[in-house]
Amino acid sequence: MENPKNIWIISAGIGTKEYLTVKAIKTAHKMDILVGFERLNLFDHKNFIVLSGDYKSQLLKILKKKDKKIGVVVSGDAGFFSLANFVYKNFKDRIAEVVAGVSSFQVAFAKLKETYEDAAFFSFHHSKQTIDTNHKKIVILCGKYSPSEVLETIGEKLKDFQISICYNLGYENETITDKPIDDKNGLYTVILIRKNG
Repeated sequence: MENPKNIWIISAGIGTKEYLTVKAIKTAHKMDILVGFERLNLFDHKNFIVLSGDYKSQLLKILKKKDKKIGVVVSGDAGFFSLANFVYKNFKDRIAEVVAGVSSFQVAFAKLKETYEDAAFFSFHHSKQTIDTNHKKIVILCGKYSPSEVLETIGEKLKDFQISICYNLGYENETITDKPIDDKNGLYTVILIRKNG
C-alpha cells in the first residue's frame, strides 16, 4: 500500500490523566508507536518516543514509517493551536483519525463558571500578537511569553477587563489569580472578561 492510513492524532487534553478521554486512551493502546513531548507521556505505552530539540525533524523521520500504527500525541485539542497542524500539512493523506480532546481554555472557563461562545482567541506561541480588545471575552495562550508580557500588549484598555491568569490547570499546583506573573516557564492561559458586559 503506497499511502496507508497509519497515523492517528491523539489529543491528550491539558496534560494530566484526569483530562484524557476514554477514546484517547483506547486509541493510544492500539498504536505500535506513540510520539509526543515528555509531559504528554500519559498512556503507559512501552513505545512512547519523546520529542525534544529539533522535534519537527524527529517527527518527520518517525512518520515516514508506513508499516506501523503511529499515534502522535498532542496537547489540548488537535484543532486548537496544536502540533497536529504540522502533521496535517505533511501527512494529511495518511491520517486515519483525529481524536479530539480538552483544551486549556475549556478547563479555564469551566473553573471560572463562564461560557466561551462569545470569546476571541489569541496565541503567543510563536510571536507577540496584536489583541483586538473589542470583544466581551478574550482568551490568550501565553506560549513562550509570561502573562505580564502578554498583558502589557493591551495597554490602558486592560482596566476594562476582569483578569484571570490560569496556571498549570489540572496539575497539583494549579493556580488562578488576577495578579501579574513574570514567569515564562509555566502553562499559562489568560482569560479577560469585560467588566461591564
